[in-house]
Amino acid sequence: SLVCAVLRNDTRDPVGILYLDAAEANAFGNTEQLAELLRITEESCKKHGLNDALAKLQDELRNQAPLIRIYG
Repeated sequence: SLVCAVLRNDTRDPVGILYLDAAEANAFGNTEQLAELLRITEESCKKHGLNDALAKLQDELRNQAPLIRIYG
C-alpha cells in the first residue's frame, strides 16, 4: 500500500510530497479511511510547521546560484 500527500504552502503551491508505504495490502483502509488519513496527514504537517519549513527551504534554494566554474 502506498499513500502520497502533496504538501502545500499558504498560497497552495506544492512544496513537498510525503509518502507512506506499507507491505500489507490495503494497510491504510478503504477509500473513506484513506481520505481521512490524507486529511489528517496534511493538517498535521501544516500544524507542526513542516509545510512552512519546506516553503522556506524552497525559497532559500531558489535564491542560491550554483557555484560552478566553467573553464574553456
